[in-house]
Amino acid sequence: MQKVPVLSALCVLCALAVLPASAAPGDFAGYITYTPPVQVRSFAVPGDELVWLGDIAALLAQGDATLLRRQDSDRWASLTHRAGDWLLQIRDDGSDFNFRASVDPATGKMSVIHGVDREGTDRVSDATRAARIAVEYIRKMRVEQGVFSEKKLAATESGSANAWKRLLEGNARFASGKSIHPAQDRARLAEIAKAQHPFAVVVSCSDSRVPPEILFDQGMGDLFVVRTAGEVVGELEMGSIEYAVEHLGAGYILVLGHTRCGAVDATIKGGVMPPAIAAIADMIRPAIDKARPAGGDLLDNTVRENARLILASIAKSPAIAEAMEKGDLALKAGYYDLDSGEVTGLK
Repeated sequence: MQKVPVLSALCVLCALAVLPASAAPGDFAGYITYTPPVQVRSFAVPGDELVWLGDIAALLAQGDATLLRRQDSDRWASLTHRAGDWLLQIRDDGSDFNFRASVDPATGKMSVIHGVDREGTDRVSDATRAARIAVEYIRKMRVEQGVFSEKKLAATESGSANAWKRLLEGNARFASGKSIHPAQDRARLAEIAKAQHPFAVVVSCSDSRVPPEILFDQGMGDLFVVRTAGEVVGELEMGSIEYAVEHLGAGYILVLGHTRCGAVDATIKGGVMPPAIAAIADMIRPAIDKARPAGGDLLDNTVRENARLILASIAKSPAIAEAMEKGDLALKAGYYDLDSGEVTGLK
């Protein structure tokens, strides 16, 4: 058997840390890290695949890792020989599969560390399903079949990269005091009078200090903006976002939180609120619950979690998920600093 290249286990772990943030259609809700790992008791790596992994592990010193297959930086699989178990990692950006599990060399039982979160399913079901998919990857590698999906020529690579670059370049001009105020003249007014084709949707807070067209230095017709207190998204806002994607052709959605958000701050402080404001607070509260265990600045951490959770909720829309699957749309969460005027992306 030909020896496969040995890599630093740390390098492999670092590579897996950069995971795609997009959600696929159907019941796919995203990725999940299981703490503690979920032991998949009802399923194991079958005998032939287990023997194949064992033959490879036998070539590795303890602590060493090897690439089982690598097509590019977004499609690869690796095995790490550890004390008492193997660490199996699979990343396939083409089919939205990112997986990490420890494997018992004797039984093939897996403890899933990172896998796929399915809407409406429990942790064990999620982990078991991901483990079954992982075994199919192993089988294909063992018999030298095609392993990875074709990489999506999606907004996640070309269109979205250009949209994000365009937004960041405009923000850099604004933050440095060099805004050029593009497409804001009579000629542009005439150009877009009969039709609009915004390149991005920006979901942002209604805060008067966070005007997207200004802070991204964009012109009329460039951005489709949805603004609410705390950038919360309900049914009406979701309809506006879907309209921009389905009917106007927007290929990018950015959910933008910002420092010292008043809506988030009021929700953290609590107290009696009028019914309509209380409804906004109810939508922000899950972000507080998620941010609180991390410690640190609760307000700032909640602002960031709120943007991420809103992004995840948008991704669950069937219309949005379908556009993403076709490669026509990508989503991102961002953070605007009121003091510097700078926008950064959130992972």
